[in-house]
Amino acid sequence: MTANDIHTLYGPSVVLLSTAIMGVCGGLGFSNTYYKVGRNQLPLEVWEAAH
Repeated sequence: MTANDIHTLYGPSVVLLSTAIMGVCGGLGFSNTYYKVGRNQLPLEVWEAAH
């Protein structure tokens, strides 16, 4: 172990932790979107444009 290894921030635990945090944030974003879409009806113009 050299002196430069002490200041390295990209160890396996940091990578796993940041990946887990990104996954939680992404999941919360998706669930928030589905919640809002489910609670609020789309305007009639959206349904007419789809057909």
